[in-house]
Amino acid sequence: MKQAIIVVDDEILILQALKLALQVIFKDSMILEFCESGEEALVVLNDLIKRGIDVPVIVTDYIMPGMKGDELLEIIHNDYPEILSVMLTGQATFEGVQNAINNANLFIFMTKPWELNQFELSVKKAITLYNTQKELKLKQKAIEEAYVKLKELDASKNKLFKLLNMQMQAPFIQQEFMKMKKIADIAHLLSQLKSEKYRFGLKSISIGEFLKSSLDAKNSLIIKKNIKLKYSDELFNLNISADPDLMGFVFISIIDNAVKFSPEGGELTIDFIKSSGMIDLSITDQGSGFSGIQLANLLKFFSSEAMDEKQNVVGLSLAAAKVIMDAQGFKMSISNNEANGGALVNLKFNLAENN
Repeated sequence: MKQAIIVVDDEILILQALKLALQVIFKDSMILEFCESGEEALVVLNDLIKRGIDVPVIVTDYIMPGMKGDELLEIIHNDYPEILSVMLTGQATFEGVQNAINNANLFIFMTKPWELNQFELSVKKAITLYNTQKELKLKQKAIEEAYVKLKELDASKNKLFKLLNMQMQAPFIQQEFMKMKKIADIAHLLSQLKSEKYRFGLKSISIGEFLKSSLDAKNSLIIKKNIKLKYSDELFNLNISADPDLMGFVFISIIDNAVKFSPEGGELTIDFIKSSGMIDLSITDQGSGFSGIQLANLLKFFSSEAMDEKQNVVGLSLAAAKVIMDAQGFKMSISNNEANGGALVNLKFNLAENN
């Protein structure tokens, strides 16, 4: 979908300066609209919306003849609450800025003369946040539609949706937002798997490739914690027939958990046993492992067994990985490594025919 930025200022020279700056920043990737009043901006905005053009951000002056900037933003927020706003002015009162913050979804306030790099960064951040929030809402809608179509959902699936709704109602901060997005992604994927709507794209890929991409994704934390990696290059010669996206999720979930809970200077070991067309893969860390209660319920989160509503959700991604493994005919189990107390994840695969 095409996107547009609307800029509002009653001073022609300011509009021209902003036009030049935004054209350099976005080139032809965004539609740019420039208005000399709040009234004109409302007309332009409604016209863009009618034409199916997305407007992620409004940049406006505060002191203008007729409608002030905070009044304009409040009207826009009432009609289109998802649109973010940037107030750029040299004459704003504290009351005006406070009004825009409280009633108009003000993303940032900047004073004139502005610093170009800060202006560029602020506008780009607003657009990124808008697009991320929109993506999340679309996924939430897809989840709700899948929920309506599925006649029977087990108790743990209901709990997942309840958890998602609780996260949606929490105050927005970046950490909570990313957690909420992760839950939405997992819920959407599992809805497709459980409703048998997911189309598997099976390919023959080596276990080593999945392992390497997962370790590369966590490389900065591995280096920071000085974690020692132990695995055989022979894994690059052992192929399994699996959906690359789903199996990639399984490996990154396991490696993410192992790296996150490994102590500084610890070891992450990947061993395997090959026999009769099968491969038994074990991934072991030297973290604190799981408690007895966690082990008992960890991989049951998406099973038919009810769980205590007060239980802390540990390893949501690992539980999802178990569902994915089951869906592809593979096996997954988790235990504590008796030798060092860390977590041990065991994966069993059928090798591809070319092994």
